[in-house]
Amino acid sequence: MYLEGVTPRDTEKIDHGFFELRLDGPYFTQVSNNYWTCYVEINVLIQEPLTNKDGRQVYQIDANAGKIAAAFTDIIIKKFGNEVGDDDSVVGCLHVLQDVRDRQRIQINHFGQIEPKVRITQATVEAHYNMEIDT
Repeated sequence: MYLEGVTPRDTEKIDHGFFELRLDGPYFTQVSNNYWTCYVEINVLIQEPLTNKDGRQVYQIDANAGKIAAAFTDIIIKKFGNEVGDDDSVVGCLHVLQDVRDRQRIQINHFGQIEPKVRITQATVEAHYNMEIDT
């Protein structure tokens, strides 16, 4: 797994499937005095060759998308680190937003084979999270 913007990767030399974790946010909104909401979008890019040397099936990307979607659960946020105040205490919990009307759900998007000459298929799994913080 790669971290977007952190882990270097050369896609020209990668002949196997990989995941790339991507994050948008956090976005903070002050709701009232000492009360905030935090919104985060997390998605994982999945890339798989249509055929590969170890004999995995062309449906490997579907299996991987299912495994990634199952991992999108609530995330407990703690104060980790070596700075003053980093005491491993719980700040809050990012909750997966599930509201179909507002398109807030764990969503799998299959893009298929992007380039006709490149035997690679891509998909993403995305979820949006919300946390309330009382300071």
